[in-house]
Amino acid sequence: MATAAALTGPPGIGLRTFRALARDELAFFIDIPRRYGDLARFRLGPYVWYVVNDPTLVEDVLVHDAAGYTKGLALQRARLLLGDGLITSEDPLHARQRRLAAPAFSPRRIAGYGATMTAAATAAGDRWDDGATVDVARDMTRLTLEIVMTALFGADVDAATSDRVGRSLTDVLEAFDLLVTNPLGPVVQHVPTRRVRRFRAARAELDAFIARVAAARRHDAATRDDLLSAYLTARDGAPGDDGGMSDALLRDELMTLILAGHETTTNWLTWTWLALAENRAVEARVHEELARELGDGPVTVEDLPRLRYSAAVLEEALRLYPPVWGIGRRARDDRVLGGHHVPAGSIVTLCQYTVQRDPRWWPDAERFEPERWLGSRDPSRPRGAFFPFADGPRSCLGARFARTEALLALATLARRFRLRRATSGPVAFDAKITLRPRGGLPMRVEARG
Repeated sequence: MATAAALTGPPGIGLRTFRALARDELAFFIDIPRRYGDLARFRLGPYVWYVVNDPTLVEDVLVHDAAGYTKGLALQRARLLLGDGLITSEDPLHARQRRLAAPAFSPRRIAGYGATMTAAATAAGDRWDDGATVDVARDMTRLTLEIVMTALFGADVDAATSDRVGRSLTDVLEAFDLLVTNPLGPVVQHVPTRRVRRFRAARAELDAFIARVAAARRHDAATRDDLLSAYLTARDGAPGDDGGMSDALLRDELMTLILAGHETTTNWLTWTWLALAENRAVEARVHEELARELGDGPVTVEDLPRLRYSAAVLEEALRLYPPVWGIGRRARDDRVLGGHHVPAGSIVTLCQYTVQRDPRWWPDAERFEPERWLGSRDPSRPRGAFFPFADGPRSCLGARFARTEALLALATLARRFRLRRATSGPVAFDAKITLRPRGGLPMRVEARG
């Protein structure tokens, strides 16, 4: 076994590295494998970091040796908002919560949300006027929030309440990146700046909303078919209690679903619209498929298996623009990774953005090519070369929900519209917790005849 010292990476104790990360975190992680190879090592203050760009090692960390790692620093800090939800909790709590939550994301339940997803996408299209310029990132945010709120809470949340929740989420997210990704976040959160005060107030408002709706639902949860009712009625027979979720854990899971359930799909759809605008032949093929496979009525879940090319477009957007562009893990104890010793407490970073654009696994990797996803999978491509929803026991439980939502939304809107760039030049990345377009994404609406 080689020692960790045999690995190379940015030198020093981390001052220069800290400045590079603060300047452009995504650019830093893109540069690491180019300069230092598939497994690099560097120091950042008291922490030793390992950056993985080898799909086999990605699979080792996420699947084969998943129990040897905990969540990374950023997600540990995310407990400030998310508590012990599925994204942030550790085993054995995580395993229990996953068992309890799994029935809420069964194929039957997700199919039941299809009409809600299509109705929300139809309403989003009704707000678009031919020739208007819209911020697609903002409009996809509104769309996915409407979907997750209706799927979570059914008809109990009116439009005005949903708008208030949306404003609170905006205030939370404005501070969330600072408090979670900034190395000084644990200190900053105790300084009563305007941003921190707004974060605390918005978090309190969201907590009160969740508590109010959950309390009202408990008496009839068994007769309802939304996500909240599924969580309230879930049981696993744990000894010493009724086998259900406590109020505190229910709050954490619902906060996680509200936040993660719309933020990632928002970005996924936003980048997909950009990709279609920049690849006219792909866009034309999507429109041809929709015209051929769909009737005149609303798009349904039953239509989705026939929309193979549209689904491939979404997968290719997910490859090139992964909403969660990096995953952090922390070694529970001394580990071995790629034949190298990884000391306990070390940080391991897996970057979807770099691995999923690596030409070794993806020929002509920078090209938007949905055909990659048609036909059988390339057997020479390692499993760890594509992990937009993570992998292994901590893979995203909502992946099926997100894929259904994204395809229904894309099909519903693309039947009616084309979107064209309203500005010139490359779109800058805003890579924080998720990969967003910096400053939004203004696009011009063209109604299809």
